[in-house]
Amino acid sequence: KGYRHFFILAPGSTIYDKLRKESNPAHPKYIFKGLEAEMGSPKVYDGENYDTYPVHYEQTALTFEKSSEIELFIFNIGKIFNSKTDTQFNFNDLVICMDEAHRYYAPSSMKAINFLKPVLGLEYTATPKSTSNVIYSYDLARGAVEGYLKTPVVMGRSNMAGYTDADIE
Repeated sequence: KGYRHFFILAPGSTIYDKLRKESNPAHPKYIFKGLEAEMGSPKVYDGENYDTYPVHYEQTALTFEKSSEIELFIFNIGKIFNSKTDTQFNFNDLVICMDEAHRYYAPSSMKAINFLKPVLGLEYTATPKSTSNVIYSYDLARGAVEGYLKTPVVMGRSNMAGYTDADIE
């Protein structure tokens, strides 16, 4: 559809940090590996470097212009609303991707999403709140059969001498 701005809203700082690292082409788990031919290497902006984005200001708003390049913004709720980002973001064609989407139904999360005014919101979750808006489903069994899941490993300790039941628990 020609959308070039994508905003990944991470549910917390751990996933936010992971996404920031994996959006670097030098990272071994680069998230766009194999897609470079179709989309190039997107410009990535996050809560630490978004102020380097070449924007123009309209009063208290940052207006992001349409670009021929794909631009990816990685934030979490805390990175949208803080002293550094106390301004309105204006995108013309923003698509927001929400990992662990079941976590975004809290009032502060909904406020952040509405604040961004996306043209499209894509929710990714293994535990949907509702199935009425599901456009694609990929179940756990299929993921296991097709080899997209890690093999689960159960670990235990056989030498329990010297530990109390409370220590073990």
